[in-house]
Amino acid sequence: MRKVGILLILCGLVVLLGLGAYLWEGLGPKPPIPPPTIVGWPLVIEVTMTPEPIPDHQAVPTPFLPEPTPTLAIPWVFDGIDFNSPNEISILFELVDDDVYLLEPFTSHAWELDTWWEYTFALEGHHGIVWEDSNLRLGIWLHSGDGEVLFPLQEKIERDSKGWFRNYMDAQTYLQEHVYGARVVIRQSDVISVGRVKAVVRVGPQAVLAHQTHVMDLIEWLAKRYDDAHFDDLVEESEVLMIYSCGRLLNGEVKNPDLPYWQQARFIIAIMPEGGK
Repeated sequence: MRKVGILLILCGLVVLLGLGAYLWEGLGPKPPIPPPTIVGWPLVIEVTMTPEPIPDHQAVPTPFLPEPTPTLAIPWVFDGIDFNSPNEISILFELVDDDVYLLEPFTSHAWELDTWWEYTFALEGHHGIVWEDSNLRLGIWLHSGDGEVLFPLQEKIERDSKGWFRNYMDAQTYLQEHVYGARVVIRQSDVISVGRVKAVVRVGPQAVLAHQTHVMDLIEWLAKRYDDAHFDDLVEESEVLMIYSCGRLLNGEVKNPDLPYWQQARFIIAIMPEGGK
């Protein structure tokens, strides 16, 4: 009987150990999903991200651009890339740390009221809206967010190497150390432009609404407000392409209740042709 009792106790311990291992596997802590992995031009883009609830972001953002010009006297061209052309445009970023990001091809459309009402700039359409500022510099507004044109680069900026959202100050540091100075290759049919990122900044939630009143003098406004982002080098330049996109709330920031989830911040990346200033 004593041996039987010992045997029953041992069996009970085995069962308890097995149950504990099962519960630990199902309920225990999980390591974060790896950060985005991008394979560059002309290979396939693969993106993985930390799972999180995806809010409803299908509404088209409220337009903030100036009144459109009725007619375009000259084509909107940057280093041979015609932003009035219906031909698709692809952009490749080669960051300073050798990471390569190929964005999904998109078509560009001049800023007109109809581009909003007809949903030309609707999400998941891979379109961009182009405008010209007061110094003849071109801006192209591209969508970010899950599945959108700028999403691969957005993920790299907003998340750290473990896949967690960065602190907003770390994101600014990352922009200056890895995106500033990056090589940018823009392709449209047989035309290829090679340029460099000459200025870059992230505008946080509390400054988004203020900066939207400075579309025509955006570089001048950024130069005064963000003196470490290199926009002061571009104030006298006109051969500049500004890539403009939205971003999410980062750690350490206060949410702007007037802005949707995907539009809490703004990214402005200024490019000049290689060999320029």
